[in-house]
Amino acid sequence: MWQSLAEAVFSFSVSKRKIILWFFLILYAFLTIIILFALRTAVTGSNYLFLYPQAILSGKISLVVFCLVMIPGITRRFGIRNKLVFPLMMYRRYLGISMFLLAMFHATVVRFASFVEEGLPFKNLLWFEISGLTALFFLSFMFVTSNDFSVKHLGFWWHRLHKLIYIIMWLILFHVGLQRMSIWTLLMAAAVTLQVASYFYSRRSH
Repeated sequence: MWQSLAEAVFSFSVSKRKIILWFFLILYAFLTIIILFALRTAVTGSNYLFLYPQAILSGKISLVVFCLVMIPGITRRFGIRNKLVFPLMMYRRYLGISMFLLAMFHATVVRFASFVEEGLPFKNLLWFEISGLTALFFLSFMFVTSNDFSVKHLGFWWHRLHKLIYIIMWLILFHVGLQRMSIWTLLMAAAVTLQVASYFYSRRSH
């Protein structure tokens, strides 16, 4: 009886994981389509600004997901073990990909589409825009290498490359903080503070 129960639980867990992975795949497809749609409307001269409110929301969601992605590393360095962190650890790669695509949609509508229309007036960019675009540039390397093939073939360099997250977190903090003080600034500041504190805590413990 116990063996049958264990098999049933295992089967349910596998099935649930497949459903979650399918959800991520559908989300990736959806975000890719609307990113391409935003670029197309800009190229054809159509009004893409009706996507602006959704792009702003996408940026906020992206920030929250980024903070969630950092939680497993923070708790590990603090020596905290909690079953609520396990799902974040298990799906951290998929959350990271989602975060990048959400940020890409945000940047596509808010900034990239205007580049298509007006050219590349980099000299007119504000500091918060420069920090946001730089963060997205670094995130693109992490996005491209978020797969088993890259982990296997890059080896040591994969781990070095993904340490870019420690630079990216500051860039995102500057991106939101240089605009205005808001709940998003406080959230990102709290995440960065915990990340730094956990790093020094782990160094002192060893």
